[in-house]
Amino acid sequence: MCPASPAAPPAPPSPSPAPETSVLVRHFAVLRERRGCEEEAVALRPGDTPARVFARLVPDLAAGGLRVMYAVDHAYVDPDAPLAPGAELAFIPPLGGG
Repeated sequence: MCPASPAAPPAPPSPSPAPETSVLVRHFAVLRERRGCEEEAVALRPGDTPARVFARLVPDLAAGGLRVMYAVDHAYVDPDAPLAPGAELAFIPPLGGG
């Protein structure tokens, strides 16, 4: 799970969102580096979609136009697909290499 942000003041430990009200988000490449973890439980808000969760977790990258693909439960989905509690959501950034 993701550690607390070092810039944030220490907060009392809070339990992770319950699986019935959250999604498990998996991060890859630059997103993993930015968030400091490979996965985290994220509480769902009414009307959440993969794109909304992405914008909430990494607003600077979303606003900067980083285009990612979204997968829910191992299948690619549209950015505006509905999310169900307990789902696994993956953000897959562009891959480079040579």
